[in-house]
Amino acid sequence: MDQEERIIRLEELAYFQEERLRELNEALTAQQQQIDTLEHRLADVPRGEVLIRAASGAPLFPPPACACIGRDEKGRLDIWPLYPGVELTLQAYSAKSVAFHHDVPGAAMLEINHCYAGRVGYTSGAEPALYLGEGDLSLHGLHTGVESVMQFPFDGYLGFSFRVDVARLDEERPAFMREAGVSGAQILARFCGENGFSVLSSAEQVGALLDPLYTLPERLLIPYAKLKFQELMLLLSVMDAPPVTQSAYQAEQIALIRRIHDQMMSDMSQRCTIEMLSQQYHINTSTLKSLFKTVYGQPLAAHMKEHRMEYAARLLRTTTDSLAEIAEKVGYESQSKLTAAFKSAYGVLPSEYRKEKKENSRP
Repeated sequence: MDQEERIIRLEELAYFQEERLRELNEALTAQQQQIDTLEHRLADVPRGEVLIRAASGAPLFPPPACACIGRDEKGRLDIWPLYPGVELTLQAYSAKSVAFHHDVPGAAMLEINHCYAGRVGYTSGAEPALYLGEGDLSLHGLHTGVESVMQFPFDGYLGFSFRVDVARLDEERPAFMREAGVSGAQILARFCGENGFSVLSSAEQVGALLDPLYTLPERLLIPYAKLKFQELMLLLSVMDAPPVTQSAYQAEQIALIRRIHDQMMSDMSQRCTIEMLSQQYHINTSTLKSLFKTVYGQPLAAHMKEHRMEYAARLLRTTTDSLAEIAEKVGYESQSKLTAAFKSAYGVLPSEYRKEKKENSRP
């Protein structure tokens, strides 16, 4: 390789590193925006409470009769009517879980949930848990007198729900739905008929429709939501129900996997293999792996590597610890192994990342 080729190669590598840093900064900015939005929604909610605010007029569905949450946790539900038979609810939580009792009318009811930030698991009565990650959409029927629990694997959640009285909506369908020949009954039958629920994983079309709802000023929120609800129903009318890919797990199994996760996250300097965890918690290795992915959205090894890298990046930004010290804190036996893992994840060396962050923080 002659000198000119080496220069071109170096320029290509420099460009690649700049692109990876830009992508990382964009991801961190988006994550911070989600955190800021969640904190803003919960700013006036006292700890230990779930604040429920319904817009003027009688709500279509009675608000939850009981909302149980931890003493140091909090949540908020804002409820608005959109159309006859349709309500929009914005849910925001900083909690590990929240329990509700719903008095739902006995008619055919449909609930559409969209997860914007965090991750959420729904359990209702004796039914197995259903999990949503960021960008996921779920559709399921509602039942009378439901006892339900929402679990938040990442200790926070922000999302919208559309609740639909199918018969009432179809009696007074909005213009776009009526012109397109789309009904709530069609959507309920298509997505909730055979299995009782459907999950659309990170559908880009859905995200493009619904993501702006979370940052709009309230004076624009309802007009926008009215349009987007109709667009969503039209979009769903031309989509097929996806195959069921989530395994069914009970509440005791979910609680067990959360204990395993908390153990690993509490001390990242320690490494535990699947086999070690299986023996410690008396759970089959294949069940452990499948259950972990259902609850946390990633295989166990990939999930822990991501959090180790995030922790390493935070230590590089906020401390003067040496790379050897950081490697020990995040569970790598040597500085060189941390360096290789960090470069694989972020496309830059830890030293370059630290230098770039320091330069950007200067006034």
